Amino acid sequence: MPVARAGLFETFQHEAAKIMEDAVHDFSGTPQQDQVTIASAMISLEQGEVDAALHALGSIGPEKAGLAQPFFSGQAIHYYETALANDRILAPELRYDLADLYRKLKQFDNAERVIRDALDAADGNVLALRRTPAAPQKVRYLILLGAVYKSAGIPEKAAKPLLEARSIQNSLLDGDSTIEDGRRQRLAACYICCELAELYAGPLRDNDQAMSLYNEAMQSYPAATKVTRVFRSHSPQRRREPTLSRVLGLQPAIALARLCAAKGDLSAAQAQCAAILRADPANEEATFMIAETMFGKNAHTQAVFHYRQLLAARPGHWLALSRLIETLRRSGRIEEVEAAIADSAKAVPPKVRNEAGFHYCKGIYCRYTNKLSEALKHLSSARRDAEWGEKAIYHMIEIFLNPDNETLGGETLEGVADAAAPGEGGEAEKADSEL
Repeated sequence: MPVARAGLFETFQHEAAKIMEDAVHDFSGTPQQDQVTIASAMISLEQGEVDAALHALGSIGPEKAGLAQPFFSGQAIHYYETALANDRILAPELRYDLADLYRKLKQFDNAERVIRDALDAADGNVLALRRTPAAPQKVRYLILLGAVYKSAGIPEKAAKPLLEARSIQNSLLDGDSTIEDGRRQRLAACYICCELAELYAGPLRDNDQAMSLYNEAMQSYPAATKVTRVFRSHSPQRRREPTLSRVLGLQPAIALARLCAAKGDLSAAQAQCAAILRADPANEEATFMIAETMFGKNAHTQAVFHYRQLLAARPGHWLALSRLIETLRRSGRIEEVEAAIADSAKAVPPKVRNEAGFHYCKGIYCRYTNKLSEALKHLSSARRDAEWGEKAIYHMIEIFLNPDNETLGGETLEGVADAAAPGEGGEAEKADSEL
């Protein structure tokens, strides 16, 4: 490959093509075949034969598509940098795309460099930018700079550009605009507040500030349901904008309810969830959260109602099923659990019934009905799962330490091992060792 490219760069294109043709033949069927194919595509691209390059890359199977990633990324950076040097009109758009590409490639220093160049190119300071075409452009770059810092793992630096973007964006809300532009500006303000609130609720650990920002987000755009990527472009050449997988309007309300619950203000959390469900009766997260607030207030009947409502819509929601089991147990209705588990099992495919969450639910039900060997069998199936493992092991420890059990420790695990599938006989012994 280096020989072929060296030949090309020395303008010996025929010799380079011959070397590559021989390499394709010699490495056919070997582990290096795909790398040679990529090299061939690079040479075709250097010669301006784009179709030939794409045809060559198309022969690489999807399981090895990652081999072409550095090729595409490197070529994209090269073309962006070249275009930036030659096209001042599109420079703002190209800088944004290039900086975002650097961020995705985890080249954070380069991403910051490109963004700083773009910000330096903006005319005037923040006050001068307000109500000018450059203001939305600067807001976009400041948001992207915050995203770069977040991706780089330095959230304390991410807040500063986002706060500056918020200040500029709020000034834009006061200006005269069309209905469509006003909607976009309100969506932008809502988005910035949500990004800041996530920082304060997470790594910056300031829940009060996060709650204030979520409230501001809802005031900025109270009627939002879905939002387009308002920062992708402000130019008339790009009107077809991809949608964000974020539900603004409901997202800040849900996050605010979560923060209220974390502070122990269950009434406020319940009020937020009720407002969400009035806007979106099928919202799963709000349904689960209102059930949780009812559980926290010992309103078990209402909690059971909401858990069942969620499971009727999504029977494979194992977290809701596990909470339903706990609620029914605490309210003295453990006899209803078996039917609830059976209903969920019937409504999901067999493969889903093998998930760790389902085994965990079966395990705690068996534990509460004193079927200890069966409980350990199901809990053991869930104990290695990232989501359910810790809770499963906790229940297994309690089973071993419970003095009222008729069989304890190794004897019970031997029963689990006997019931295990072939090849899994050592699982019980491993669980005993873990515990």
